[in-house]
Amino acid sequence: MASREHAQALYDEVAEQHEGSVDALKARLIEQAAEVRQGLTDTTRSDVATALEHSVPEERAETADELEHAADDLGEAFHGSSLTLQKLDEDVAGEAQLGTDVIRIDPQKLAGGDRIVDREKAQDILVHEQEHTQQSAQADAETITIDARTYDARAIREMAAISRQKRIDFLSDEYRGFARVTMDEQDRALVRAGKFRELEARKNGGVQVATAA
Repeated sequence: MASREHAQALYDEVAEQHEGSVDALKARLIEQAAEVRQGLTDTTRSDVATALEHSVPEERAETADELEHAADDLGEAFHGSSLTLQKLDEDVAGEAQLGTDVIRIDPQKLAGGDRIVDREKAQDILVHEQEHTQQSAQADAETITIDARTYDARAIREMAAISRQKRIDFLSDEYRGFARVTMDEQDRALVRAGKFRELEARKNGGVQVATAA
């Protein structure tokens, strides 16, 4: 457990200072792991450095292994993506600009279970943000009503993005509420195109009650 905690602390230190590509963060984590194995902890946060200085080689090796696992998990989760990893607001794990290829994900929001980087969670955050990049910033209605509940444009776009995820357990209460409105690929295509009126009709058996944008 101590090795896991040490690795998490070292990871958080590196991640908090990072703003750049996945490959760059992976490289820094691997470098950090090598430093830990060699006992070169003077570049790390003082409390962790002190703990590692007095630890046995096996514990340092386990800490290094955890950092290397985190680097591998980042690579697997985000393979092929040009996203930027950087610190975001406290309650934001990822963000994207509608209709562009700009995606930012906070590397400190990826932990899950006994892993510093939960691959499935990371992949869900990525596919969520990728869906946003395909959505138009323009729509033909400001709100729509589904099953007698009214949703604004932000909620509609979030519902579509959430529907791409495998898991929702790590979402906020608000977002888990959005997940109750299910969407299939045809629904998502309408959201991407900004055809909210058509989406509303489809979700309500042909009835439109949207307000014009």
